[in-house]
Amino acid sequence: MALPRTPFGPAQLSTLLALLLTFSTFTSAVFFQQLVRDGVASDIKGYKGTSWQAIRYEPLCGNLGQGAVYASSLDVGDKCTAAMNAFGNSSSEVLSVYDLTGTKLQGGEARVGNGAEVCMCMAMRQSSGTGMGAICLWVDGTGRGDYEYFRQPVSDYIYVSSYRVVDRAMPLCNGFDLASAKSQWSSTAIQAPAQATGTATGTATGRVTTGTAGKSSEFRL
Repeated sequence: MALPRTPFGPAQLSTLLALLLTFSTFTSAVFFQQLVRDGVASDIKGYKGTSWQAIRYEPLCGNLGQGAVYASSLDVGDKCTAAMNAFGNSSSEVLSVYDLTGTKLQGGEARVGNGAEVCMCMAMRQSSGTGMGAICLWVDGTGRGDYEYFRQPVSDYIYVSSYRVVDRAMPLCNGFDLASAKSQWSSTAIQAPAQATGTATGTATGRVTTGTAGKSSEFRL
């Protein structure tokens, strides 16, 4: 009994196989992107509408986006799951840096882009509405995040991260006194060793005023 003939010849099959291998490699690849060190960070892969004002990578203020991704918990990869479990259970912290075991880093160790992989966790609120959520974002030792394609609920590329709904948030960037916050941060930040370039590379704790409601909000810088 003769087997049914395939519509593809050897050449076509080779081309099809090559295309499938290329597509498979593309969809499983890791994509890195340098995070904003100082300035407005707004291209937050997978977190549409979210932005923050960064100083040495870390947010001084932040606005959470809107949409389905902000309504429930989400884990993209497992690098920051332990950090989110710790940060999510906190009752007051709105910005902290953790190692990959979920241990909160302190002082000079709590630095992003300083040679070690960390999870930078931040709690923000939506500028319109009352929604609040926390993102723990994986960052490599050079200040880069990596992202991959994630189907639901994002259906787009999203950073390796964890997200939870929380009940606390750092100040919104709307009406935020950025100049004052930067000045306060610079006056208390841990400075680099004398033999280094002179660029500050540490962290500090401060208190800022939102500029809108006139209330002070304590947060880690």
